[in-house]
Amino acid sequence: MTLFFVFAFFVQLVYIAAIVVGLKRSRRNRPLPESDGPVDTPPLSIVIALHNEEEAVNSLLEALAAQTHPSIEVLLVDDGSTDATGDVLRAWAQDRPFARVLTRSGPTGPNKKAALAEGIEAASHALIAHTDADCRPLPTWAEGIAVAHAASDTPTVWMGYSPFVSGSGLLGLWSRYETWHTGALTAAAAALGHPYMAVGRNLSMPKAVYEAARADIRGESLLSGDDDLFVQAVRRTGAARVRPLVEPGTFVPTPAPRRWRSWFRQKRRHVSAGRAYDRVTGFLLTLYHGSHVVLWLAPLVLGSLGIGLLSARLLFHSLVIGEAARTYGEDDLAAFFVVGEAFIALYHVSLVPLGLLRPPDTWRR
Repeated sequence: MTLFFVFAFFVQLVYIAAIVVGLKRSRRNRPLPESDGPVDTPPLSIVIALHNEEEAVNSLLEALAAQTHPSIEVLLVDDGSTDATGDVLRAWAQDRPFARVLTRSGPTGPNKKAALAEGIEAASHALIAHTDADCRPLPTWAEGIAVAHAASDTPTVWMGYSPFVSGSGLLGLWSRYETWHTGALTAAAAALGHPYMAVGRNLSMPKAVYEAARADIRGESLLSGDDDLFVQAVRRTGAARVRPLVEPGTFVPTPAPRRWRSWFRQKRRHVSAGRAYDRVTGFLLTLYHGSHVVLWLAPLVLGSLGIGLLSARLLFHSLVIGEAARTYGEDDLAAFFVVGEAFIALYHVSLVPLGLLRPPDTWRR
């Protein structure tokens, strides 16, 4: 039994070392030029799928109108909304020649994957960026993405960061920590050549790469996975490199969930995409998160030795926390480190199995 827990500890050490190396590499390989001279800023199409977002969308529209990119196209796909979302979008786009509203009323109701596919197909430009209805892209977001693509010597999918902000109480702090921690893991994995996850709130690619990888995207029947399963398809097909974009000017802040029920539904939907992950990715994630959970059980089984193993794991994992702070900022989250890691373990023994075994079949807020 002792050897089992010791093995879990050494598994964690291997992953921790890999994450630290990956985060360092993601910062070293930043694509944006450091000079103040003129840079190439290719035109960019921003595609956003929206369903019943009349209350949240005005802040997004304000953020899109404030973009510094000189040549953007905004494609707003009204994905079968039953509220006033379509009216709000059309009123905003009416006097903005760079904006178009597409209306989708598919036979099976809202389907974000299908809505995004229609938007990408209608896009005029060779570069595509995604965000979501509840996001607040920074003014330099679109410009930074376009410059990153221009600086890439090969076709590249750029995985951006989308921090939760304005959260209050335990839910706000936890959701910010989980997003920060997940962002660090996914950036490190992509920098090491094994991208497995991205966030659709901040993702960009050449249109040709999406078209090349689309046929290999799995999980068409799942509500989620338009981001994760896309980058995995890109990796499998070799259509492009997938790299993390960690420039602060390209971040996309998003309001943190205000209710536990909303957070639960959102995360269950996101987790369900794991049903379509390839076996290698599923095994590697299970090994990492499973060994983490095991070490939280070690004190109950091994007593003082278990406390020592868990404490050592937390000590070594603090190196990841330091790299996450250097990569994404948000240093205040480091103080939540121990509690946050305990919550992550609980999350992976409760909500993750539920999302995988019983994926949601309706898109409820």
